[in-house]
This record gives sequence, structure tokens and C-alpha cells, in this order.
Amino acid sequence: MSESLSSFGNLMLVLCAWVLHKTGLPIEQVSILGALLALDYFTGIGKSLAIGRPITSRIGWVGLLSKTSILIIPLVLALMAKGVGIEFVGFVEYSISLLILNESYSVLANIYAIKEKKELPEWSVIELILRKIQEAAESLLEKK
Repeated sequence: MSESLSSFGNLMLVLCAWVLHKTGLPIEQVSILGALLALDYFTGIGKSLAIGRPITSRIGWVGLLSKTSILIIPLVLALMAKGVGIEFVGFVEYSISLLILNESYSVLANIYAIKEKKELPEWSVIELILRKIQEAAESLLEKK
């Protein structure tokens, strides 16, 4: 099981490197996002401990999957733009910036919860990104 997870992780790294190369995604921004995702995961564990929420291996795996999924968003956006042949670089970089802000907020909210023993409301930018994609798709369809 551990070997297959390691192989899967290596495959994901190679895939991400290929996408970064092919799409021209800003490596520094993506790296910062990755670091913030890791910090958010660990401060989230700390928050759970501080507020008395049980931590199980299932919750841990779901958290890792969630964080990995967020890191995949810029890759999907860049591949989408490349695949449909539109210049979406500004939107992709904007989306990465929003995700960085979202993860920064989450890390700081986790630290707040650890210190104060109470949670702040969550903030998610994924809905905003989805709405912008929908608007772009509708605009593209109107031009045809």
C-alpha cells in the first residue's frame, strides 16, 4: 500500500511538472500556494486539537485530498485555457492569487482558533472561480 501511494505521488509530481512546463504557470506562485496548503493542513490539525474535535485517519486523508484538490485547480484552469485556445493567463494567475489569499486566511484563522479556542467562519474562493469560468464560457458561446 505504501509503495503504491509513493508511486502515485511520484506520478502526480511528474504530471504537475509537465503541466507547469506546458502551460507556463507561475512556478513561484504555485510553490507559495503549495506551502500555504501544507501550513493550513498542519494548523488545521492544531485547531482540531485545541477545540476538542476528534482527529481520525479518515479525517486526515480527507484533509490531504482536499488540499491536493485545491492545488490541482490552477493546473486544471491552465489546461482548460490551453485546450480551448483562449488567453486565460491573467485569469489563472488571478485565481492562484485568490487561492493564496484563501489559504492565508485559513492558516491565520486556524492559529486564531488555537489561541482563542473558537473558530472563525470559513471563506472559500472556489465558488467565485467557478462563476468566472461560467461567465467566460457563456461569453465564448455568444461569440459563436
